[in-house]
Amino acid sequence: MSLTKRTITFLGGDRRSVYLAEMFKQDSYDVTTFGFDEEIRDCKRAENLQAAMEDAPILIGPLPFANKVGHLNAPLCNEKIPIDRIINEMKNDQILFGGHIEKKWMEKASKANVQIVDYFHDEALQVKNAIPTAEGTIQLVMEKLPTTIHGANVIVLGFGRIGKVLAHLFQQMGANVAVGARKSAHFAWITQAGYRPVHLSEMATIFQEMDVIVNTIPVQIVGMSQLVNIRKDALLIDVASHPGGIDLEAAKALQVTPLQALGLPGKVAPKSAAKYMKETIEKAMKKLEG
Repeated sequence: MSLTKRTITFLGGDRRSVYLAEMFKQDSYDVTTFGFDEEIRDCKRAENLQAAMEDAPILIGPLPFANKVGHLNAPLCNEKIPIDRIINEMKNDQILFGGHIEKKWMEKASKANVQIVDYFHDEALQVKNAIPTAEGTIQLVMEKLPTTIHGANVIVLGFGRIGKVLAHLFQQMGANVAVGARKSAHFAWITQAGYRPVHLSEMATIFQEMDVIVNTIPVQIVGMSQLVNIRKDALLIDVASHPGGIDLEAAKALQVTPLQALGLPGKVAPKSAAKYMKETIEKAMKKLEG
């Protein structure tokens, strides 16, 4: 099959995938969907996975691609769709695009001699994706915090793409912003931006001061010794991808309830997020054609 054939099947996903399918349809692609309980405007709906994949040279999966139990990330569908089954159904000349794909699925696809492309490896998409994630976090804080953000003591853990955008937005809203990091280069930028630099090894010492604590690091860094220092009225939010950065068992033991805010782009700005995804996928398709 050739990528020049304008036929695409969408497999699962959240609201971003719905908008994405509609956008490709508007670009005169023949679009089939599977993994959605609802009809998507002007798109065909396959009755089963085999029918969905049968004649499509291009398969587009969701962001993130899979859940932690090995099923396709398909929150808009009641059916469980195993990733193994998708790989087994793929033909050698098909290409599956997915976002944030675990190494084990890439390895299984390679052994099955089928091609999977992770579009979330694109740096531009990750930077753009940080914007709705940060805006969604701000929205969540505004809903849950009983005071204004202006004047609140906020710490952002991590100074990557999301951490940078988030710290800036909090500062623009008048919060007293601290940023937790490890790298010396990050400390220079954190200080230059007017934030309070905090080494991650010392973050527990200032947690007592904080009204809002937001983790952006996808590695467990907030454990029992840090959690005991968080005030009961403080807001603790984890926006990092699975497995997140907070020890949930320790939090439960201490009766601390962190808000796990995953997939914020798909919840707060799905249309914008879909536009970013489309740009990235089209760029990857052109690269493969060339």
